[in-house]
Amino acid sequence: RLVGSEMCIRDSPNAWIIQVGSFIDASKSLELQQNLVEDGHKAFTEKVKIEGEYHHRVYIGPKLDRRRALIVKADVDAKFDTDSIVLLYEP
Repeated sequence: RLVGSEMCIRDSPNAWIIQVGSFIDASKSLELQQNLVEDGHKAFTEKVKIEGEYHHRVYIGPKLDRRRALIVKADVDAKFDTDSIVLLYEP
């Protein structure tokens, strides 16, 4: 449930998240999430089933401004040697 300032995100026509990684090994996703949080990001994981196999995705966000999401993407990619993806956030 979203509360406070996050309620604006739900009501906004567009919000953005940055998918930083996707792992079969849940411990790797949790480690990346922790590293992102320690770096000051609001990071979360999501478990998804792809072709019968579970993957654990790591996200940052949501961000109301796509330009800000792109700046975060560039910063995270440089610091963590990733190739993250900016996606439309659909709660």
